Amino acid sequence: ISTAAQTQTLLLEPDPERSTDFASTWVHFRGFRSRRFVFEGSYEALNGTPALHVVFSRGAIARTELAIDPDAVRLLAREADGSAVEVTCAEEGLNFAGVGHNVSVVVSPRAIDVRVDGETFARCPWAGVETVAVGLGAVGAGTLRANGLRLSRN
Repeated sequence: ISTAAQTQTLLLEPDPERSTDFASTWVHFRGFRSRRFVFEGSYEALNGTPALHVVFSRGAIARTELAIDPDAVRLLAREADGSAVEVTCAEEGLNFAGVGHNVSVVVSPRAIDVRVDGETFARCPWAGVETVAVGLGAVGAGTLRANGLRLSRN
């Protein structure tokens, strides 16, 4: 994905047999690393109920994923040694099945705020001490369509 991909459509088709909470594959914005940014897009599940994952990678293994699924909003952190931690940010999730939602993820050194269709939806704790690359993935069964993707420094 490039920062000029505002009119492109991206189809994410996760492996439904995969048993991990982390995205097995994702696409990322090349050449972008920051501690503070806004990532926006419009998402709709064309079939199934896949979860949207915004991936903040810090290396080949170490990464944090913001998981927005039908049941909750969670922050999943994996360190380089393979250890993992999960934090629930909101007990309410978002189902993208058949309904498009505009999602904005606002990252700052203090928190990750999630806005859905212009309304505040969830806030996740975030230390933001190092720069991260930004990517997009999906987990679960089905196909998630993403378009109108925009990334800007905040």
